[in-house]
Amino acid sequence: MSDTNPRPMYYSQVRIDPSNPDRIYVLGTQLSISDDGGRTFRNDGAVQIHVDHHQLWINPEDPDHLILGSDGGVAASWDGAAHWRMFDNIALGQFYTIGYDMRTPYAVCGGLQDNDAWCGPSNTRSFHGIRHQDWYETAYGDGFFTIVDPTDSTIVYSESQGGNMNRYDLTTGEKIPMRPIVGPRADGDTTKAYRYNWNSPLLLSPHDPATVYLGANYLLRSRDYGMSWEEVGGLDLTKQIDREELEIMGVPGSEPQMSLNDGIATYGNLTSVAESPLAPGLIYAGTDDGNLQVSRDDGETWENVVDRIPGLPERTYVSRVEPSHHVEGRVYATFDGHRNGDYAPYAYVSEDYGQSWRAIADGLPDLWSVNVIVEHHRAPNLLFIGNEVGVFVSVDRGESWVQLKNNLPTVPVDDLLVHPRENDLIVGTHGRSAWILADVAPLEALSEGMLAEAGRVFGDRSIMWTEKGDWPFYGATYSAPNPPRGARIRYYLRDAPAEHMT
Repeated sequence: MSDTNPRPMYYSQVRIDPSNPDRIYVLGTQLSISDDGGRTFRNDGAVQIHVDHHQLWINPEDPDHLILGSDGGVAASWDGAAHWRMFDNIALGQFYTIGYDMRTPYAVCGGLQDNDAWCGPSNTRSFHGIRHQDWYETAYGDGFFTIVDPTDSTIVYSESQGGNMNRYDLTTGEKIPMRPIVGPRADGDTTKAYRYNWNSPLLLSPHDPATVYLGANYLLRSRDYGMSWEEVGGLDLTKQIDREELEIMGVPGSEPQMSLNDGIATYGNLTSVAESPLAPGLIYAGTDDGNLQVSRDDGETWENVVDRIPGLPERTYVSRVEPSHHVEGRVYATFDGHRNGDYAPYAYVSEDYGQSWRAIADGLPDLWSVNVIVEHHRAPNLLFIGNEVGVFVSVDRGESWVQLKNNLPTVPVDDLLVHPRENDLIVGTHGRSAWILADVAPLEALSEGMLAEAGRVFGDRSIMWTEKGDWPFYGATYSAPNPPRGARIRYYLRDAPAEHMT
């Protein structure tokens, strides 16, 4: 038999032509094809299109008709994989993170699975809407955090896998790589490389855009826009576990195993970092091995408060830490246990800098991990959560939750942000690209007890009138609709009117 072995733990897909058992497709980084029952394979089945193939459908009525799903999207062949057509008119982006800038109209930024990091407009002046060519690339590879300087929208910090970050000047086109690799260490050891997560947390201080945080196993900080770095507190903030001592399905990691550690390149690193918008130097850091650290003195000292969280299994991945915009000691945290076979929702709030916690997951689906929690910057009772099936909203600070559909597909949501000026909820999905829920003012009002009022009109948002240009083009190119033109009048009435209103 062939020794073809394209990373089975990640791809694991073999398909056989229903009309010819000797015709075998093996999905991997390349599409491998055998015409002799698997004795030999060639790896040129889909050289014209994006690599990393995960799904293949063979038409049972016409086996030359194939549909292939990869990290690049969907492609079809009508001649048995000799030629392929990519479908670029379907929004299938897999966003890990979401960002924005402060231009008018603002740009949405973010990093995608194996498709770089990008920024693109939330509105255009074209009849075509928002198209591929309206976006610009800010980082290569697998894209992750993409953060724009709030005081200068021409400066973008972008990241690819493993903490590989750069600062991109949109005016000059200059990209400066700036990932710290080793020390200096407080103990003098400069030989050991930092451990970065696949999706390393990257943050600009809300108090000083020159201050950049990057998470490895240490929290790293730059005071000069990423040009030089220091270890914050000089401490490894993880549990410092030797994962070869951990068991996988009862087998110690030190024993021979197929594809050992293939899915997680490094273990023991930061996954979420946040600085309080109310208190400079109040910093939280969560790790993949289940630590939740807090510093109240700008990182000089750290306290691990994870053992104070009730009902949280040991070594549960910290998916997000969210310090409050309203109360200094308040902080939210979510955890994702699916790597340990635990799909329960874990969401908590502390009112005392992490010294005590209470669960706020009642009303969330039982079997879907929580990826992100966001507190509204103006309404303290308004929270949003993203999990593996969509967005959930609470108007009572986590006492209850309701799924927020509003045309959003059922899809994993990996990141959420509320634009501080436009009040839009920006949603980063892992499979259906980025979405915007325009102006969540009605949800703000709900969180403030609006239902007790007789009525309310929402009309405090400025309207930007744009003149549209270009003739429509109806080719096979993806185009997202622009926001509707003109003023929108939204209102709430507690009771139905006695007469029909026009």
